[in-house]
Amino acid sequence: MLTEFIHRFRFRIGGSRHHALQGLLCCAFAWMSQESLSQCNIHLSGSVKDSETGLPVSFAFIEIQPIKMTTVADSNGVYHIHGLCPGNYQVVCTRVGFLLSETAVTIQNDTLLSHHIIFDPSFYRVVEVESNKNPIRIGTAVSQLNKEDLMKQNGRALSDQLENLQGVYSLKTGSSIGKPVIHGLHSSRVLVYNNGIRHEGQQWGSEHAPEIDPQLAEQITIAYGSAGLRYGHDVIGGVILIEPSDIIRTPGFQGEVNLVGRSNGRSGSVSGKIEANFKRIKSLGLMFQGTTQKTGNIHSPDITLDNTGHDNLNYATGVHFNKSRFGLQFFYSIYSSDIGIFSGSHTGNLTDLNNIIDGSLQPVGSKFTYNIARPKQHVLHELHKVRLHYVTGINSKIEVLYARQYNLREEYDKHIPRNDSIAGLNKPELKLEITTHSTDASWILRKGTQHTFQIGLCGTYQANTYEGRYVIPNFERYAYGAYLFYRWQGTKTTYESCIRYDVNDLMVYRYVNQSLTQKEHETSNVAFAMTVDHNISEYLSVGMSAGRTWRAMQANELYSNGLHHGAASFEIGDSTLHQEQSNHLLFQFKFLQDDIFIQVDPFVQFIDGYTFQVPTSTPVLTIRGAFPVFAYEQKDSWLTGIDAQFKMKLPQGIHIYSSCSILRARERETHLFLPQMPADRYSVRLSKEMKDYKRFLRTYISWGGKYINKQWRVDSHQDYLPAPNAYYVLHAETGTTWHTTKADILLSLSVDNLLNTTYRDYLNRFRYYADEPGRNFTVRITYQFKNQKNHDEINK
Repeated sequence: MLTEFIHRFRFRIGGSRHHALQGLLCCAFAWMSQESLSQCNIHLSGSVKDSETGLPVSFAFIEIQPIKMTTVADSNGVYHIHGLCPGNYQVVCTRVGFLLSETAVTIQNDTLLSHHIIFDPSFYRVVEVESNKNPIRIGTAVSQLNKEDLMKQNGRALSDQLENLQGVYSLKTGSSIGKPVIHGLHSSRVLVYNNGIRHEGQQWGSEHAPEIDPQLAEQITIAYGSAGLRYGHDVIGGVILIEPSDIIRTPGFQGEVNLVGRSNGRSGSVSGKIEANFKRIKSLGLMFQGTTQKTGNIHSPDITLDNTGHDNLNYATGVHFNKSRFGLQFFYSIYSSDIGIFSGSHTGNLTDLNNIIDGSLQPVGSKFTYNIARPKQHVLHELHKVRLHYVTGINSKIEVLYARQYNLREEYDKHIPRNDSIAGLNKPELKLEITTHSTDASWILRKGTQHTFQIGLCGTYQANTYEGRYVIPNFERYAYGAYLFYRWQGTKTTYESCIRYDVNDLMVYRYVNQSLTQKEHETSNVAFAMTVDHNISEYLSVGMSAGRTWRAMQANELYSNGLHHGAASFEIGDSTLHQEQSNHLLFQFKFLQDDIFIQVDPFVQFIDGYTFQVPTSTPVLTIRGAFPVFAYEQKDSWLTGIDAQFKMKLPQGIHIYSSCSILRARERETHLFLPQMPADRYSVRLSKEMKDYKRFLRTYISWGGKYINKQWRVDSHQDYLPAPNAYYVLHAETGTTWHTTKADILLSLSVDNLLNTTYRDYLNRFRYYADEPGRNFTVRITYQFKNQKNHDEINK
């Protein structure tokens, strides 16, 4: 290009009298050209490998930014780029089925890079179709919260964070205990997978929240249909996948520290994580993480609620060892929590209980304190995990998982024993211990870019014991199953299907007339599901998921007969209950054009033998106080509803987001409405993204609110108290990121229940006794750091 310019310039000045000038200019340009060529002749080469297997990744796409030079790696994963000038560049490496990789590099001379790209786990369960103009992410199987979403929710309970997903609510017991509700279904109908392991504990109760530290999560995914069926035959409501970040695969250190302070309850939490990879043993990666949180009495808009604080102390450690064809992972975590139970939920006589429920007797406020007194719970959950994978071919591998989980739950009544010597021991009135051993082995095969197969075997052994008062019996459970998953990826259409067979054997041990009896409940069935997604055009996609799942009855549904202290209720089971069977149909419509996104998800589910709790005619008076009574019933039912969301991007960095979730649930024979189903929910949020200013990046401000309608669709005999009135709460938030060469500091301030609205929520079992929490300010500070020295050395 420069030679051509010289040639043209020579003829423009022309004439013999200009020969001297002409020669001088030619010499100058020739010197400049030679100097430029001597500097811009750097050769960049690299290799692309799978971070897990160490095998070459063929035909990866390489782009040098910001100059937009591109190339494609060969069949051995090797690429070459010639003619680079000295400078700072970003080398972007992408490949279908792998996560995007970016490497910052400073080039002064010929450079050799090595890219270890991470296989995308969502390759098996997330469908992504890209049109020529706009990428439309479709797939009735999945909805997700990414790391950025989770960072904005630091300090919240896991169930509260999940409410940011469409169709997800929280079933609460007081202000600090919540479990996810998906399309009206919860507890054993919603599977929770933590770090690749099915979470097992005493999750049968409404106040038995998942014992999981959300600070470990890098991404939370909710899957339905064929994408969820691989995780269990009882995935009637869906499966929640809580996935931590991968431990770094290159030498160096990185981590983060999170500080969260909340005004309501004067809560404070500190969490930190550090990851390390060593230059001499690049195959070895280490991770340590810990969280501590302390919260005092929560206050409603009018009073401080007595004994509503909680303490958490959690930590985890992980070790990854990865070679070219072999990988081994160890993970250990422990979750410990002390939870105060609102003292106003435990009354001494039936008159006080009835007066509190009907509102004629208001709870008495208390002083603020961090002390947790009786009634309370102590919860501990321990997880050991070992994962082994071995690459059997270029596109296939075997994975084997083993996990042991131990769950302890101690419940302390409000009143201590009358015997002073026993009272002095301060022992719990109920102690539940459950230990679970589980294994999972699978063979994964990818045929080209279109076909994916997965064959798996799984088994579980579980033992539960109790000490103290009777609520549920001792039992053993054996479960084993096999599944086959297939996925076909076309240009515009994606098809997924899964079929599995499972056996569940429950052996119950209990005393009847002072004699130990043994009762076996063995159930088995086939479950299957299929999902089809199709891009109709570059703007519109449609998906459909259909299938049949089933669920065996739990020990509490069959044999409960006692005070469930944490829920402040007396529960009665029914040993004649049979397995649930569900047939579901889910549609999904997505539209994306320029800055407008619309998604509509209608669904219907028919459940044979749907099991739920209904109150008896009158509460019961025990030696521990007066409590409402709930008994398990089973009815053939149907649930139908629709979730919808709308997003629009306006000029000046303004975004509008709105959503709604509507659910209807009835018994099929009587057409009576089912109890404990979420009311209609509507939300709207407006946010503005500011321009970056010096070191301050991603600055934003947002405000919005949600409206929860009154649950009109509940029959009077199904509850002790009519459903509470509709309510509307506002929230606001602002945040920014302060960027430095070695670290990023994320700052945010948010306020919930901005107007300090007094309300009660239908899905909170403690709505009988107290209002929801009042206004709450939250400050979040996150310090993310990397070892810049090692980072620079790697890039060189």
